[in-house]
Amino acid sequence: MVDTGTATKRKPIELSELFARRERSVAIVFGEADEDRFFVRYRPDRFTATVNAGLGEALAADQIGATADLLTMLISGWDIAEGGEPFPVTRENLESLGLPLMALVERAIRDDFSMGKATSPASDEGSSST
Repeated sequence: MVDTGTATKRKPIELSELFARRERSVAIVFGEADEDRFFVRYRPDRFTATVNAGLGEALAADQIGATADLLTMLISGWDIAEGGEPFPVTRENLESLGLPLMALVERAIRDDFSMGKATSPASDEGSSST
């Protein structure tokens, strides 16, 4: 047991649990209908000043490859499938989504990060593996 400095003692947190709690989920809305959305899980601890600046520069210059590279650093999973199989988060797959959709993903992550609006990573939304 770990002494937390209080009258009660608690069990230490497992490293895997700590990292799991660092994941956040955001909805990406790409149309008008309720089903026109998907969920992206990302790691806020990877959203550094360098990544922030790089994303801004890459999107402003329409650099699809650089944008995809930076987003793959942030995104830990999503609920996108192709042919019923999970669609892995890779540079190539992000590029195949196109810059407008990548910009929606970037904006949702940026807004969530700055506003602190997160859904539980344990929720059913965005539960597909990468």
